[in-house]
Amino acid sequence: MKRIIFISFLIWSCHTIQAQDLFNLGLTYYEKGQYALADSIFKICMEESKPDMNLWFNYASTRLIMKDTSTFCTMMWNLGHQYNDKEANTLFFRICGSADTSYYDKNFVKCDKKNARYTEIIEILKSKDYKMCFLHDKRNKGKSVIMNLDIVNLQKTDIIAQYQLFKDSSKLYLFTETPPSYKEGDESRSSYIERNPYINDAKEKLQINKLVVGVKYVIDRNNVVKDIEITDTNKPVSDMQLLKKYVDLIILGIPRQSPGKFRDEYVDFLVNESISIW
Repeated sequence: MKRIIFISFLIWSCHTIQAQDLFNLGLTYYEKGQYALADSIFKICMEESKPDMNLWFNYASTRLIMKDTSTFCTMMWNLGHQYNDKEANTLFFRICGSADTSYYDKNFVKCDKKNARYTEIIEILKSKDYKMCFLHDKRNKGKSVIMNLDIVNLQKTDIIAQYQLFKDSSKLYLFTETPPSYKEGDESRSSYIERNPYINDAKEKLQINKLVVGVKYVIDRNNVVKDIEITDTNKPVSDMQLLKKYVDLIILGIPRQSPGKFRDEYVDFLVNESISIW
């Protein structure tokens, strides 16, 4: 597969002949200016193939042609940050935002680059009402880990915190080295969800099984859960309002021990996870 629009001759080795044929069909539609059809084909190819950075790049580029800048920016951000795709990162900042840098010394006081231990990268996103911030510690190389989109390759990084910075200066953390903890550890949390009576109740009332529900919510600095949202499901659900009711009951009942911390202070923390109604 070749990267359309920005790279003319980059060849992608597809996982199956069928997926390669799908891509070629999508490329044919694209070259004819039939972008909606090309978009549909690329989306099918993504569903049929293992995650691949070039395929994601091509799909994102088609979305941009169709004036879906939001999807383009989201996917280029993911490729740039999670796959370390330099071209995707360059395009993201050219089209979707800009970046600024601040430096801090060992006591976390602002300083010049020469005397800095910590580097804060502040990304200004055109489509968001917040800035995305990454805090790097040059003495922490290799300790933290981020996970790629393929959920296989782990990358070492010096990032010790990631957070959203809002106009009122409030911060919502997505990552720290001390995330929210659960009583008796993560195994207790998983066991609680598996044994939760609301799981079977939801299966019966919704008449569905083998459902995976993506959710996000905030655990604030006072250890209170709020802003629970369903982000996606692996199959259609007839009554999303009822599903949301069960998701709320399950999430609110998880036995938490303490909220997330950064530099020994409790912080508001955004949790992204999935619930299996099996």
